[in-house]
Amino acid sequence: MKTYILFWNPAISSYKLEDFQREIDDYENADMNWGVWEYEKACAGDRFFMVRCGSGKTGICMSGYFSSDPYRDEDWSGRGRVTYYMDLEPDFMINPDYLPILSTLDLVREVPGFDWNGGHSGRLLDAKLAEKLEIVWEKFTEDHADMFTMRAIHLDVDPDSYSSKKSDEQIVRLYLTKEGKIGADDFDIDFEIQGDDLDDVKKQAIDAVYNELGKKTKIKFEYYDVEEKDYPMYEKALKLVLANKKNGMVFDDSYLDFEDKIVYLLHKVAVNSRELQKQDFSDEIIEAVRILERRPSEVFMDYVKRVARNENVIWILRGEIYEALCITKRESLDEDDLKSLNENLAALHYLKSLGKE
Repeated sequence: MKTYILFWNPAISSYKLEDFQREIDDYENADMNWGVWEYEKACAGDRFFMVRCGSGKTGICMSGYFSSDPYRDEDWSGRGRVTYYMDLEPDFMINPDYLPILSTLDLVREVPGFDWNGGHSGRLLDAKLAEKLEIVWEKFTEDHADMFTMRAIHLDVDPDSYSSKKSDEQIVRLYLTKEGKIGADDFDIDFEIQGDDLDDVKKQAIDAVYNELGKKTKIKFEYYDVEEKDYPMYEKALKLVLANKKNGMVFDDSYLDFEDKIVYLLHKVAVNSRELQKQDFSDEIIEAVRILERRPSEVFMDYVKRVARNENVIWILRGEIYEALCITKRESLDEDDLKSLNENLAALHYLKSLGKE
């Protein structure tokens, strides 16, 4: 998503202050377009900020997204220039005659490297500057939220449309299915996607939101039962699960403790602890996975006794034993199945003798 800066000088523009106020009063039905100088790379869904310039109070008085691709039309000034326009969908409007706006002086100080005083309207803002501008704009709107709301009440206008930042962000929730696929859904937009590639599922979710809303918008991906600070590690674990799972595996990562969840998933698909070191997993997770690794030629009961000494991972061993003993879904048992059952029964009785069954 690119960001463009639009300039508006009410003294010379065909769009007057009273037009701006009318759009605020009927915010949901706002019908606006604007000339865009650097239109070649612009497209629907790109971000815009409108800066009032000229005399009087100057600074950002509107933000939003383009709701159309560029199209050529008559020059608004009547001078016959080649002019391309884009339709606007505001998400925040401030009447500069009544309320504070993010001033030009603040923009020059907080987001240097761009001419904030005017010039061609619809200039592309550098990506790093755009990121900084979003931070400055969000702080400004939050700092003045109470004032904006009171003004909206006074004017009998919906505060969400007039005076507080109207979030255009969609929340897409990601989760691991029992079959080891990545699922994505959104409670507000009706879609559900599943796939074996995390990045591809995210792309499909973005496309689904776009198809539903008819425009590009911000999307935040969240994971069920995972705190935001743990998303990067969880994604690394999910990608390893997808790369190493085998047919028929069944997953249940609904454990409350995050590290338990990660250890369970990585052990389930038998990812080597050395591989985890390369990917900067925590020492605690690497050590837990290492303990659960069955060594070459290690007798099963020796493996059980070794793992049972560690209280942090014995619950995984116990779960695997009970899973191995569940035979109701099998149609018949061969000699290898019977051998496995006897080994796991012996392991279960051993854990019972320790009081850890």
